[in-house]
Amino acid sequence: MGSCLSISLPCDAIVSRCWDSVFGRVRYVRKLQENLQALTTSLQELKSLKNDVQREVELAERQPRLRRLERVNNWILSAEALETEINEVIVSHSTQEIEKLCCGGYCSKNYRSSYKYGKKVDRKLVEVEDLKSKGVFEVVAAESLPTALVDVIPSEPTVGMEPIFDQVWRHVEDEQVGMIGL
Repeated sequence: MGSCLSISLPCDAIVSRCWDSVFGRVRYVRKLQENLQALTTSLQELKSLKNDVQREVELAERQPRLRRLERVNNWILSAEALETEINEVIVSHSTQEIEKLCCGGYCSKNYRSSYKYGKKVDRKLVEVEDLKSKGVFEVVAAESLPTALVDVIPSEPTVGMEPIFDQVWRHVEDEQVGMIGL
């Protein structure tokens, strides 16, 4: 009548993991051209944002006692470093990697190389988008501590000049002396 024994296999999880493993890697190769285009566009937007922030900082620093914030300076340095890295590593090799693609971008002549390159492009795209989202500042500069009005110059004590100093000091304290020539 009925089954005495029932075996349940979690095939969903196994199939899902296999699917993600295989087709997750294919995604890097298949979307390589699309991701390169998106990376180029995002990088251009990041450059524009960086230039705008630098312009704001320069305008703010023209005002006396205003200095750029450390987080703004760090963001600008990060944007410049990422821009340089992308230009050197990613964009310079893009034509070589695109030439390796075949079958409408679904396959590659050197699949491992295209996979690694596609993964790198995808990660850099995420980095650029993250950096762009952090690049919106309400305030780019703040007042710095006022500089000292008098510069302190270190001096050594005079040796052997005490009698002359005492004589000059007596003349300074004397109300009848109007002028002292040194």
